[in-house]
Amino acid sequence: MLTQSTKTHDRSALEFVLGRDHEGHWVVRETRGLCGGLFVSKDEAIRYTRSEGTAETNKVRIVPDDEAIDFSV
Repeated sequence: MLTQSTKTHDRSALEFVLGRDHEGHWVVRETRGLCGGLFVSKDEAIRYTRSEGTAETNKVRIVPDDEAIDFSV
């Protein structure tokens, strides 16, 4: 993992978008901007989504390979 936000948010169910940015890095972003990060692999990105919030109720949308995620705020 390259970077990760601190856990300062509500630990209830979260909704994530997972995919690659324009440079090919694996990116996870919570839809409300509560947390997210850049990761070295898809597996690490998925592991992160499971570690945040209440993992049993988290939702993850995986972006198709031909669509890049814009991680800017």
